[in-house]
Amino acid sequence: FPALAINPADTLHLQMTPKDCFSDFRMAPGGAATWLYVLQGVKVVVLLPPTLRNRRLFLTWATATRANQPKENVLVECLLADYAEGGVKVELKASQALVIPAGWFYASAATTDTLAVGCYLWHPYCLADTARAQQMELQLKLKPQRFTLPAQN
Repeated sequence: FPALAINPADTLHLQMTPKDCFSDFRMAPGGAATWLYVLQGVKVVVLLPPTLRNRRLFLTWATATRANQPKENVLVECLLADYAEGGVKVELKASQALVIPAGWFYASAATTDTLAVGCYLWHPYCLADTARAQQMELQLKLKPQRFTLPAQN
């Protein structure tokens, strides 16, 4: 088989996060795994495995939050992890790294001013989770071309 060159744009990025800021739940684009390395500070990451329940919950939550639902919609204002199963909280300090598997949902917060490096990794392992994540992107209409693998163009 010919080698597949996987070079989506913007795979390596620098994250500068002020104290007490957070990023809400998301998946890595294109069903990628994510590598995160903290250079300075502390970053707390909450991980949710891609179980059937969590995938359905994320789809409902993401659809509600993107549609600017009224505040009465409990899913818009909730912490997704409160309703999900199997959540894990990880605290990363300077010089520590974390690999988030393909298809997992994650949120992050900085408890101090934080500097981190991250990248997205596409690999042949856990292809089912990658495919499910890509299907969810299609359902949510979240398919930025810059993260599309060459074989998908």
